[in-house]
Amino acid sequence: MTPELEVVCDVAGRLDAAALPYMLTGSMCLAFYATPRMTRDIDVVIALHPGQTEKLTLALQPHYMIDPEMMRLETARYGMFNVFHEATAIKVDFIIRKADAYRLTEFERRRRVEIEGRPLWIVSREDLILSKLAWAQESQSDYQLRDVRALLHGTFDRAYIESWIGDLGLLEIWKKVQQP
Repeated sequence: MTPELEVVCDVAGRLDAAALPYMLTGSMCLAFYATPRMTRDIDVVIALHPGQTEKLTLALQPHYMIDPEMMRLETARYGMFNVFHEATAIKVDFIIRKADAYRLTEFERRRRVEIEGRPLWIVSREDLILSKLAWAQESQSDYQLRDVRALLHGTFDRAYIESWIGDLGLLEIWKKVQQP
């Protein structure tokens, strides 16, 4: 198991034990659904309210470096903060789940899977496609477009994706990514 995967599994176990709902997203999930690309990024969407930041801190300490003030600030504004695994210096980005219709639906559709025999929650393939389309549009990143093309080779619910494409403003990039 790679050090990144060990950190992912450790964080997932700690969040499960603390009953803090989460899902792994981003490029780490790409390895589950399609051909992985080299990345050290660990992105975790968490349903965290301002009154729960101490609970998260207790779940992660003493093995993670945490800035409690940044965590409180970013949680209150539905932002993002990071923590670092003490032993490896691997960074974990925590993204506070937003309360809009799409993000609530995305979170409800998360999947419980086993990776290396360890259970954890990950984003659905369809929602990973939508997220990567949004990142590709915002960043003009060829990596994100390649990731989407790799994800399109598997089985997925096209109707679900197309039901959100317009609302999320992704129609043009959706058309672009499907061109040969």
